[in-house]
Amino acid sequence: MLLDDIRRLLKRKGTRYDLRLPRIARPWQDAILRDAPMLKGFFADEPKWRSELLHWCEKVLGRNKLLQPRT
Repeated sequence: MLLDDIRRLLKRKGTRYDLRLPRIARPWQDAILRDAPMLKGFFADEPKWRSELLHWCEKVLGRNKLLQPRT
């Protein structure tokens, strides 16, 4: 089930920007970077998914910074 959720997050959905993605990406990135116990076990079985999911989080969060209005 976790793998299906990750695949759905990484799938391209065209050029539309989903405002919910940064809210989803931030907790995932935080959990990956702190080596959360549940994810640590999953990534031990699927090591390539850690780098792919982390790359996706960085891409989504970086895009979010570009869309924020300047103050």
